[in-house]
This record gives sequence, structure tokens and C-alpha cells, in this order.
Amino acid sequence: DEGNEVNGNSTGFAGASYAGDLVISSNASDGVSTPISISGGTPGDETLVADDNTFVGSSSTPISISSFGDVDLGGTTSIDGSQSGSAVLLNGVMDSTVSGLTVTGSANAGIEVYGGIVDISACDLTGATGNGLEIDGTSTPVTLTIADNVAISANTGHGIDLAGAVTGAIAGNTIADNAGYALACHTADVDIATCAGNTLAGNVMGDILEENGCPLAACY
Repeated sequence: DEGNEVNGNSTGFAGASYAGDLVISSNASDGVSTPISISGGTPGDETLVADDNTFVGSSSTPISISSFGDVDLGGTTSIDGSQSGSAVLLNGVMDSTVSGLTVTGSANAGIEVYGGIVDISACDLTGATGNGLEIDGTSTPVTLTIADNVAISANTGHGIDLAGAVTGAIAGNTIADNAGYALACHTADVDIATCAGNTLAGNVMGDILEENGCPLAACY
């Protein structure tokens, strides 16, 4: 769906056990609880493209996608001031791309990922009451790329928080002025093989946390 203005409803675009291709583009919402809430059945060939949307004042998670095949979020999408939950939740998405997303203020994480392949680039994640990026491969492994000018700043938790079977690359980003660590790694099964060209500055607790045998040697 394209070019709509939705205000004050509980849910903007919702679907359960969705199978097929979906485009949600150039929409604006103010005060909608969950502007996009989509779940699939068994993740497979279904696709979702959500771009150039503006969501303000959501009382729950503005973008919540679960059990889905392929998701592309971006364009010039902006999320401002979600009052409960993370700004973006990707739970059991097989393959997701997030690019050009601006998050300003979130009641939990800026972006929260559970399982799948995720590529995050050219995003600005600031002011979350939690971690800027929260990546959890505890139940389902995550292969991630966080690269090319992702700016993560002024969040009350860590910049990037990693736990579980998480592999991949973190490169070319700015992680600054967060209340926790720039990079926080909590379990030994995290494996970030490429970690270069990042600017880590002004994070209150420090640059890197490695605990419970978690190795982030490539990030030094």
C-alpha cells in the first residue's frame, strides 16, 4: 500500500500467516500503536518491502515482523518516539536488509533481531531507552553485516549488543556517546570475523565488553 496517512488507530498495516509479496511505501502515521505488524507462517518465499515511511508517537513497536522470508526496510524511513518496545523487531526473518532508517527515541532497542541473515547499513539510531542494536542468536543463529555509516549514539544501553550464535562483520560505523559500551558481547559463540574501520568514542562504560568467554579480538 502506498501514500496513506493513518492517525490514532491501533494498527496501521497488519497481517497474520501472510504468504505472498507486500509493499508498504510512502505512508505516514501519528499515534498508531503498531504501524506495521506482519507475521508469516513458515518462512519461505514471501517478501516485504517497506520504504519511505514516517511513524511518529507509536505506543508499541512501530515495525514488527516475524516468521517471514525476505524483508527490505529503508528508503528514507523514520521512526520517532515509540513509547513501548523496540522501534524495529525482526523475529525469525530469514533474510532482512535495513538501510536508510532513522530512529529517534525508542522505549527499548532501536533495532532488535532474533535469528536470520541481516544486513544493516546507512542508518541513524539514537536516543533509545536500551541498546541501539540488539542482536540475539540464542535460539536461531544470526549472520549479520553492520556496515557503511551506521551511526549509533546517545542510547541509554550499549551501542551494539551481541549474544548467542552471531557471526559476521561490523565495519565502517560510528558508535558514540552511549551510556553503556560501544560493543557488548555476552556469550562465547559470538564470532565477528571482520571488525574494522569503526569509530568508538565517548561511550560511558567503555569501548568493548567481552564476557563469558566472548571473543571480539578483531574489534581491537
